[in-house]
Amino acid sequence: MILKEACRQFLKHCGSASNLSQHTMRAYCSDLDEAQRYFGFRKPVGAMKKEPLRQYIHYMREERQLKETTIKRRLASLKLVFKWAMREKLVVENPFDSLNERIRLPKRLPRALDRADQAAQLAQDQVMRRRVRIIDGQFLIRLCLWRKQQDKSKIGT
Repeated sequence: MILKEACRQFLKHCGSASNLSQHTMRAYCSDLDEAQRYFGFRKPVGAMKKEPLRQYIHYMREERQLKETTIKRRLASLKLVFKWAMREKLVVENPFDSLNERIRLPKRLPRALDRADQAAQLAQDQVMRRRVRIIDGQFLIRLCLWRKQQDKSKIGT
């Protein structure tokens, strides 16, 4: 089976068997179209090996200068096609199984909270503080009762 047909059947499967959002389907379609343009629409799926995948990663990094997040997403989409093709017995070997490429995502700073998120966080913090005060109060009462009991037992001996 050629890559174009495998991608078409995979997307059809995702649309019917999986309950994926239209955004996910659109992303899969875009990612797989890009892969087909690179590898060629008529490339046999069974002939795909790890070296062309490495070259594809290099192409996306160096020539297209895509961000690591985009590269990782595009590879994940293609990887799902091969995983599906293995289950459907359309390919004998998944080239991603022997591919040892790590795509490291950059560390991101946390996003700033907007006013609504800040208000929600403050409200939640106040609720937690009240709970802690109640627990602390109960603990103090138990501690005082225990000390009283200890004092009584010392007097009685």
